[in-house]
Amino acid sequence: MKILQSALITALIPLLCAAGIANAGPPARVVGLGGPATEIVYALDGGKSMVGVDSSSIYPPAAQKLPKVGYYRAFSVEGVVSLKPDLVLALDHAGPPQALEQLRKLGSKVVVVPSEPTLAALDQRILGVAAALDVPKQGQALVDKLHTELRDIKPSAEGLRVLMVSSHTGWMQAVGENTAGDAMLKLLGATNVLAGQRGFKPFSAEAAAAL
Repeated sequence: MKILQSALITALIPLLCAAGIANAGPPARVVGLGGPATEIVYALDGGKSMVGVDSSSIYPPAAQKLPKVGYYRAFSVEGVVSLKPDLVLALDHAGPPQALEQLRKLGSKVVVVPSEPTLAALDQRILGVAAALDVPKQGQALVDKLHTELRDIKPSAEGLRVLMVSSHTGWMQAVGENTAGDAMLKLLGATNVLAGQRGFKPFSAEAAAAL
């Protein structure tokens, strides 16, 4: 009998593995931690799989209708777990780090993508999200399209000094260097008024008048 059981188990192993492979596929429940990661999911036609986002995920508008799990730098582990995701996409400074590790220990697949405001990092971000969604060809197609569109952009703001202000987090902040906003200004040939200052700075009318 033991020999028969062993033979039966041995015969079933390939079938079970094959069933696992057959059931594998694009994730059906995705949580986005960071606006850029969320936006890429939608750009890759993965919006239907999104079940939750952080508060910085405001584009496209459909993302604003999803359950929120807090701000991606201090998200709620309980909030994420309650959505029962089979994939969590996070920017590399999402956290705190122990929160991401806790998600992994609880069985969630966590994929971290780069957040640097450079074209190289954007390529990696797109390809990383595409791989996690199991749509690598769509990811490469999006990268190729992006590069084509960027080549067609002509500097149209040369000589202009620009103060860029962000308010999507609920308070106004001026945009400094090493940000996506600053990269956009450089692409257009404009000069950032806050050149030399990194990141986002608290903004007020008094501060603007002093520039």
